[in-house]
Amino acid sequence: MSLTICMVVVTRDRQEEVRRLLQSVKEQVRIPDKIVFIDSSESSPLDKLAADVLGDVGPKTEVIREKCTLPVGRNIGARASGCDIVSYIDDDTILEPQYFAAVEDFFCRDMGRAVAGVEGEITNPPGGSSLRQLIRTSINLLLFLNCPGKGYFRHSGWPRPLLSSSVPQRVAFISGSNMSFRYEILKRFMFDEDLLPGRSHEDVEICQRISKHHPMYHLPAARLQHLEAVKARTPSAASAASTVFNSRKAHRKNMPQTAKTRWALRLSFIGLFIHLVMARRVNDLGPFLLAVLSS
Repeated sequence: MSLTICMVVVTRDRQEEVRRLLQSVKEQVRIPDKIVFIDSSESSPLDKLAADVLGDVGPKTEVIREKCTLPVGRNIGARASGCDIVSYIDDDTILEPQYFAAVEDFFCRDMGRAVAGVEGEITNPPGGSSLRQLIRTSINLLLFLNCPGKGYFRHSGWPRPLLSSSVPQRVAFISGSNMSFRYEILKRFMFDEDLLPGRSHEDVEICQRISKHHPMYHLPAARLQHLEAVKARTPSAASAASTVFNSRKAHRKNMPQTAKTRWALRLSFIGLFIHLVMARRVNDLGPFLLAVLSS
């Protein structure tokens, strides 16, 4: 049994990052059957770049020029995929050679076709032993923001992503940097296109919905680096406000509305505010507080 795989990349003005990603795709043991770029770039389209890097051995490549938010771009890519598996890969990642082989093998072993999605294992997760990182992690843990855990959601709706495991582990959240879905399941859910641009929270929101109905897994055999490029990101003030709006919207849609969960969400906003202060993002504080008060 074999499955077809489409790699979907939503990108904007990151040609060098895309070149690096495509080089890692070229080195795959199992090359995807199709690549779809949703390209919002102001610069030249990616058609020639893909052809230059992949050459004659490359998969069919489609570049869709569309200025859109990340959730909208992800949905456009899914509809254009035409494959069994839709694999969303961030443009600032580098895949190890076994990545797509491991993804296909896992889905093929799912004879009941019940598994909705998988994520790979990021080999360079953020962290370190610095005092700043320790303080940040402590704030996140205490104030219901995202921090390492077993792959499930907190009362606030923020996830505790699973960073590593020795065998596949069932989780409720898979990382937006590399999330592969069975298309026949994905098409029943799709990404919420009403989320604001910036920190769109779209991976969190869709996983909150899908995990109620289908299993998802952390897959350690599918390995990658996520370099988290900052080029072409939404300005920080807009990002700070959209984080509030989107996390609130996802919480109201998908989490139980109890006193405990509502307080957890409020505490998460306090944590986000502390991070802005620590980062000295003074200009972001006004838009952030306005978003909190209006949500």
